[in-house]
Amino acid sequence: MKTNSTNPVQALLALVLFSSFSFAQTGVPFKMRYQSTIKGDMTVIANGITNRVDANGSALTPYNKIDNAMLNDEFEMSYIDIDSDETTFSSSSATLELENSQNKKVVYAGLYWSATYKFNPGVIKEEGKFVAISNKRDAIKQVKIKLPNQDEYTDVVGEVIFDGNKSKAYKENAPYAVYADVTSLMTSLVNPNGSYTVANVRATNGKIEGGVASGWTLFVVYEDDQMPEKFVASYDGFANINENNASIKISGFSATQQGKVNAKIACAALEGDANLKNDQLYVSSASAGLVAVGSETRNETNVFNSSISNEKGEMTNRYPNSKNTLGYDTFVMEISNADNANIDNNSNETILKFASTGDRTYVFFTAFNVEVGNASPTVVSNTKSEKIDFSNETIADAYQTNMMVTTMTEKYEVASVDKNVQIQAQSIPNQKSGYYVVANVFSDPYFAKEFIKTLKSQGVEADYFVNPENGFRYVYVTKTANEQDAVSQYLALADTKYQGKTWVLSVNNKESFTSKTMLASEE
Repeated sequence: MKTNSTNPVQALLALVLFSSFSFAQTGVPFKMRYQSTIKGDMTVIANGITNRVDANGSALTPYNKIDNAMLNDEFEMSYIDIDSDETTFSSSSATLELENSQNKKVVYAGLYWSATYKFNPGVIKEEGKFVAISNKRDAIKQVKIKLPNQDEYTDVVGEVIFDGNKSKAYKENAPYAVYADVTSLMTSLVNPNGSYTVANVRATNGKIEGGVASGWTLFVVYEDDQMPEKFVASYDGFANINENNASIKISGFSATQQGKVNAKIACAALEGDANLKNDQLYVSSASAGLVAVGSETRNETNVFNSSISNEKGEMTNRYPNSKNTLGYDTFVMEISNADNANIDNNSNETILKFASTGDRTYVFFTAFNVEVGNASPTVVSNTKSEKIDFSNETIADAYQTNMMVTTMTEKYEVASVDKNVQIQAQSIPNQKSGYYVVANVFSDPYFAKEFIKTLKSQGVEADYFVNPENGFRYVYVTKTANEQDAVSQYLALADTKYQGKTWVLSVNNKESFTSKTMLASEE
């Protein structure tokens, strides 16, 4: 990965601010909630507020089954209520455990709570038919929180981000999300570590179509003078990710100038079932476009898996501490960035993209941080929205967007330069035969066209062709009739100001590749 250079893919990504899903009017676009540059870090704690009740245990009994677990809407669900306080009908707790807490100073804390809440109790009368015992639905924006070493709850009134009860599109389960700034409560503590209990989060009990899911998340930003400087930004909104994608551009930072760029991402969502896969989270990559991310506890093909975790793995210091939270999902994890492949030195923006074809996922919160250099970041007061239709893009396309097709790949060492010349061969129906110097591959025509504009702004002419078998658009900067000319132009391009990765694609050529000796003769 080259540093201190203008990468055309990064320039392209700067054009994408927010990609709405095809029925965006039923959700709420994500907007910035908090942003700062600090010496410190961010973290989350969380817990569910409903749990199954069956022969194996009450709502207070942790539910740990994942493989072959029943679907959420097959369970009888009930409120978790861990305290003996008569003023609460639901409550659960989680413990904040900051290392060297004496050095930590909380500078921001945001509390979120969310649930599917069509009515208070419901049952299933027959296959696929869910019926309310009572249609009563109470106010959702007030909860209680008990801080570490305190005996009494504090009432918290939040801001409703989204209430699906007011939308016909969400009538089956009426999900909602609420936010409250609780910074002043946490900054009053001598030590932020300890157990936090949140109570009176409302959700449907019994059964509901799609399954009952509910919980709360506390997002904390803290200072520590002994830690590296980081850019931190959080966003909230409401996105229904189910064969529809949502993307958020994050900008206003300048990544550290040297060494590995360390970055993290946090999220909270309602997500139906732990064992239903193909819900994914992507980050932009300078060399590969959008790359699915994951961790030891979150496979990249099932990043939302009905669990609560941090960089160290599962958060177990919760009551109850279910491995399977039955639809409530919160995490903070490091973004894999070996060789700065995803976030390069001096990068000043990135894209987060949510996608799912396996299970309905309601994302309502996300946050990002990255180690920054000495440059002062630009303060962004808010995010903007731009509609970009991803409704026809499948998850397979998204995964392979900007990825090189690897049908027949051979690498030849060129003696005259410190590079590998990558040559690939592929049969593409109705495409003119020849050797194409390819700069990128896209599944979305919008991205392909914008990438071409970016190349032309750098003085590099480009065009693209479409493979009718997969719909991919191959952006190429030159085409030749023979392999040697293609290699020569590939090498010539490497010596220009264009720093993007290219390779030679042999299209519909019957002859085999030439020998390594021929390529080496370029010297």
